[in-house]
Amino acid sequence: MNIPLKQGTSYEEITQLIRLGHEIQRKQCGENQRRFRQRQNDWILDMEISTQKLHAEIYALELRRSRVAAAVINANKLWNVAVRYLEVFRGGLAPSSNFTGKPATQFDKQLEFVQTAMTPNVVCYAGYGPEVIMRSWRFSQSFDEVNVEIEKLEEVNNAVVAFTKTSVTFTSQTIRTLFPHLCCTTRGSTSPNWGNKLVGQRIVMRGSTYFEWDGGSSRVSRVMTHSDMMTPMLRILGSLEAVDRVFESARICPNFQMR
Repeated sequence: MNIPLKQGTSYEEITQLIRLGHEIQRKQCGENQRRFRQRQNDWILDMEISTQKLHAEIYALELRRSRVAAAVINANKLWNVAVRYLEVFRGGLAPSSNFTGKPATQFDKQLEFVQTAMTPNVVCYAGYGPEVIMRSWRFSQSFDEVNVEIEKLEEVNNAVVAFTKTSVTFTSQTIRTLFPHLCCTTRGSTSPNWGNKLVGQRIVMRGSTYFEWDGGSSRVSRVMTHSDMMTPMLRILGSLEAVDRVFESARICPNFQMR
């Protein structure tokens, strides 16, 4: 540091000025070092904060990835269960066997699948539980040539909806079991004999089955099925009044479910 000297300055003054210059330089150097250390500390602190933020973002991304992966796995499982369920019941409920020691029947396979793939309190149109689901299919045994086909599958939130086409043929057993009031037409009555009109008719119904997934148990917790029986019945019977009369005392609903 250059300090201007006045003319006649003594040696002691010069020495004092030199010391003053050194002191000023020392203080400036110390201040510069302090500022440097402060900037260095600030940089280290910023890096630590940035590193913490980066770790938090990485954790959030890993968590999101694991959740997405779990959701994909669950979705795939649900799709498989939905397809398998409709394949197992493609021909309706199979007849049960009362004989023990025989090879597993189709009914046994249906029951085993429902018990394995569904939660113990699975919700369906008829109530709760796998056994109730089995009973809800029992009415299908009153029809002939039952056939359930999947037309398409759609994912909705934590569920899958299977759009179906169900075909059945009316028989005399159908009328006796599900429409018993149509068997009561007396000879000479002027009332239409809708029972005879329905026997032998094959109807095709569009419908859907809703499957809801329980991620905790990796099983289906809800199965809601319906099919439009009204439309094909209207084509056969010719009027809404006739359809209403046919269903008013029937044991089956227009949505193709038991009352």
